[in-house]
Amino acid sequence: QRWIETCITDESVAIVRAEQEKLDQLYEMSSVVDQQKMLEAFFISTQMEHAFWEMAYTLENWTGE
Repeated sequence: QRWIETCITDESVAIVRAEQEKLDQLYEMSSVVDQQKMLEAFFISTQMEHAFWEMAYTLENWTGE
């Protein structure tokens, strides 16, 4: 809980919002091909983030094999 509270401060929320606005601008300025690449990268990163937290929640170990 303490870790979550340190990540959700007014400052961190403002930083995330600013980054989101910048990404939205870049997306709108990009070609359809680049927009698709951006969406694919976001989808992959979301899957990886979910896998990370699932491993932490289930106390799974990664052996590197």
